[in-house]
Amino acid sequence: MAEYDSPWKNMLEDFFPQFLDFFFPSAAKEIDWPRGFEFRETELQKVSRDAAVGKLLVDKLIRVNRKARSEGRVHLHVEIQGNRQRAFPQRVFHYYTRLAHLLGGQVVSLVILADMQPRWRPNRYETGLWGQHLRWTFPMVKITDYLDEWEQLERDPNPFATVVRAHLKAKQTGRDIEDRYAWKLRLIKQLYDRRKPKAEFVALFNFIDWVLDLPENLEKRIEREILEIEEEMNVDYVSTIERRAEARGIALGEAKGEARGIALGEAKGEARGIALGEAKGVARGIALGEAKGEEKALRATLETLLRARFDVLPPWTLTRIQEATVVDLNAWIPNCLLATSLEDVFETKDHT
Repeated sequence: MAEYDSPWKNMLEDFFPQFLDFFFPSAAKEIDWPRGFEFRETELQKVSRDAAVGKLLVDKLIRVNRKARSEGRVHLHVEIQGNRQRAFPQRVFHYYTRLAHLLGGQVVSLVILADMQPRWRPNRYETGLWGQHLRWTFPMVKITDYLDEWEQLERDPNPFATVVRAHLKAKQTGRDIEDRYAWKLRLIKQLYDRRKPKAEFVALFNFIDWVLDLPENLEKRIEREILEIEEEMNVDYVSTIERRAEARGIALGEAKGEARGIALGEAKGEARGIALGEAKGVARGIALGEAKGEEKALRATLETLLRARFDVLPPWTLTRIQEATVVDLNAWIPNCLLATSLEDVFETKDHT
């Protein structure tokens, strides 16, 4: 089935003003867009190394300027969460406090819940003891809410109206291949009908193509349909079919390595690639990694799998990971898939 992290990430990076205007319009109205904005990956990495929880589709930090110049710059921390996780609100709060301490000034956390469980809608973190109480809320958008606004989405020219429809249909159709094919073709035809600018067309085409993946025989049917459309409309976007494979190859093979952890050869991409990959993809990514980065990649992989399975890790587990040999790490990683406790992973109860 489709991976959703890279296409969401690409769309957010390429169309951030439209993203904010679609999901958080009140914030978008207060930003001085002509003064520009900046993605701050280095600062985000400083606070996110030990915070991986669940299937996080997008995790971005963007510096913007408010129209009220006296208020100065603001850092927006955007998280798009792909599945339900019990500790998610706490993680968002920890990100916020760490970023506020690191950066100073205003930090705003913006959350999109892209799962298909309509009743899971966290928008606050609360804690208290002995008369002390903290209640922290954050703006949240639930993707499933757009199911009730389908007709409005079809009329909305914002590219993220198409992104939301493609994401929802990818989730809804699942293994119903014929329905999936029909929706993929419909969404692509609508792109042609609206005659989008080429850059936006290509980006949306790649998003639809990626999340609504099909068996090879149906992909070829889609391509034939596209060629017929272009002949009738006398347009030339056919190169997008070729770019589809290129976009996937780049996302899976370059240093960013955020899709499956295959690009383990470059040190910068190793940890993030593994953290964002599924368990099977991570294992394959390790096998494909360069020998020089193997041990570091194995440690990061094991820690990521343990956090995804058991949430908070006690200090003794991190010590075991750091002191382990390559042989130990290779033995422990498969245990994560079936283990019911941390002790089972390490095959010992001696952690004093």
